[in-house]
Amino acid sequence: PRMAAPTASPRGTSRPESRPATGSRAPAEPRFSFALKVSVPRVELRLYRRTRTAADVLQSAPHFEYVVRCEWGPGAPDAVRAWWTNLPQSYTLRRRWGEIVRFHKLVADMAYDSEHGIARIKAKMPELPGTGELDKFLQLVAATGDTKALSRRDAEWKGTGVPGDPWDELDLFHTIYVEKRLRPYFEELSRVMEELPAGMIEASAAFRKFVTSGAKCKLVDRSTLGAARERFCGPSSHQADKEDLAA
Repeated sequence: PRMAAPTASPRGTSRPESRPATGSRAPAEPRFSFALKVSVPRVELRLYRRTRTAADVLQSAPHFEYVVRCEWGPGAPDAVRAWWTNLPQSYTLRRRWGEIVRFHKLVADMAYDSEHGIARIKAKMPELPGTGELDKFLQLVAATGDTKALSRRDAEWKGTGVPGDPWDELDLFHTIYVEKRLRPYFEELSRVMEELPAGMIEASAAFRKFVTSGAKCKLVDRSTLGAARERFCGPSSHQADKEDLAA
């Protein structure tokens, strides 16, 4: 017997196509919130040092020591907690020029996607300023007769305002170096960091080391008593974890 021909579907209609079952959606990436401003309010001078130990003689050449200030802004309220969440809002670091150069290269590499050959940010990466005139600073510090002249506070400053005063000349050279060369650079660098992906910064161990290592930036205890808990209640006792007790 002949088989009946299949009936055509009405014009303009189509049968729904069967789609393969799809798995569960990939989990969304954690949303971090990042806001950091870096500045250098002061530069200090470390003179030549020679230290004798039982094993060797350690020599340290004269060098600048940059006082770096980190200021963290408020993050988004729904952001995921990151390693900078409990850091103080403002603190200072002490860095050498070589560390600043490596940090500059790190931020530049993070701002440019070398795999696709495009920039990740719209802000322009600033040029690294040159180092200060170390010899000139050494001469001015020697003229003051105070090896810690650049470390003195305003109340301890001995400038007289008389032309040729080495204290006033040292203050002038310091102001030019900090305000004219370092301040514009770090302001532009902070704008670049504002546009960097927060997740990339959260995963960068080198970035975390620069802004935390050797700093007075202990984690802030935001509990009720905070750091005063041990002062009033004594150190907390050691006890087993809940998982171990349940086992």
